[in-house]
Parts: sequence; structure tokens; C-alpha cells
Amino acid sequence: WVMKQVIALVVFLGGVMAGEAEVAKPTTSPFKDGETVVFWGDSITQQAKWIRFLTDFYHTRYPDRKITYRNAGIAGNSFGGGIKEIDRDVVPWKPTTVFTMFGMNDSAAAGPYHPGWPSTDEEKAKLRQRVDRGYQVDADRALKDLKAKCGADLRIVMMTPSIYDSTARTPKEKPVNDGWNTTLGESGKKLIAGYEAGKWELVDLWNPMTKFNAWAQAMNPNFSIVSAQERVHPDEIVRHHVARQTSRHEVAKV
Repeated sequence: WVMKQVIALVVFLGGVMAGEAEVAKPTTSPFKDGETVVFWGDSITQQAKWIRFLTDFYHTRYPDRKITYRNAGIAGNSFGGGIKEIDRDVVPWKPTTVFTMFGMNDSAAAGPYHPGWPSTDEEKAKLRQRVDRGYQVDADRALKDLKAKCGADLRIVMMTPSIYDSTARTPKEKPVNDGWNTTLGESGKKLIAGYEAGKWELVDLWNPMTKFNAWAQAMNPNFSIVSAQERVHPDEIVRHHVARQTSRHEVAKV
């Protein structure tokens, strides 16, 4: 069963990618010879597992391109926290491209969408506005600070957050924050809007991951696209998917 499920998931992802290649233009551009690429984010970036798939893709398809990769992911980091340490974590590498992946720790434990807290509609509205506006402000500030410190020609690729899985059944019945993934989706909408406004390039993770997870759990309620124990960090298949999304501009040609 496990092998059948893995094969089904790979087929599903392949179908999604093939469909996207036909109906949508790539939302990122390829790495060029001589580039320095910095991956800036939280623990999902720090683990470097999805980054390995991406770098392997370039090493094997374009061995003549000399590209330098730097990992600036820090567990527990957020947009706000990362901005404070741009001079330490990003600037020294003199990047030509920066990938950002924040959101999981920006969501304030999904307070705006957590059933039962806050207790009144007025409190919910105020907290929702604070979290949503805070993410937008931090994304715009990151854009401004990165350009100011790394150069106006810096290419910035914003990645929508990966998902929090509140729907998988787990053997330990770990408490679930039902609203966390909704909050991450709202944050992702802001990055998509910024891409559409021409502010930055984009890799959308939240939407295909949410769709993928629902599809797989319809077959097996115990399945999770991320770690079933803590519901946050992507599994091996998804790391491959992240790399494919990030290199969409090249995948269609290959």
C-alpha cells in the first residue's frame, strides 16, 4: 500500500506540473552562470532538503554553470526576525538572487483563525487584521531592505508558506490548531498579490500542497504531506515537489 501511494502521489504531482506548464507562464526565472543564490527562511529552509533537490537539478542539467548557493535558514525565524538580521545572514554573501520562505512562525499560532480564541468577533477581527497586516508589512519591508543592502538589481523570489496539516489522523492524537493552515493561506495570498503587482517573483507552495494533501487523505486519512507527528515539516516527496515548483521554468524543457 505504501509503495502504491507513493507512485500515485508522484503521478499526481506530475499531472499538476504538466498542467501548470501548459496553462501558466513560469513565475521565476532560471539561475544564470556566475550567480550567488541565498535561501532565506526558517527551519524548513535550514534543513536544506528541498534545496538539495533544486541544486542537484542544476548540477546535473547545467554542469557548466558556476552557481554559488548559501543557506540562510534559521529554525524559528520569521519575516520580522529575519529582517533584523539581514546584515548578518544575507548581505555578506553578496547575492544576486534571494529566495524567501517565511510564514510558519509569522502566524502567531494562528490566533486569528483558532476556534474558541479569541472569544468575540471583535477580538478576532482585530487580531486577524494585526497578523495579516503584519505579514504584508514585513514582506514589503524585506523587499525594500534587501534591495537597499544588496543592490537594486537583486532578484527576489518570495515563496508562499508550506502547509500546516490540521486534518491528518495521528496515532498520538496530538492537539490540532485547526486555523493555522488558513492563516498560512492568507499570508500566501499577499505574496501572490505582490507578484501580480510586479514586486517580486513567486513560488506558490501553499495552494498545490493543500490540494495535494486533501487528495491523498481522501484515499488514506492517516496520510500527511508533512510530518504527521508535528504537522509542519514537509516529507521527502514534498521536498522534491518544492524543488520542481522552484525550477518550473526549466522543468517544462527537460
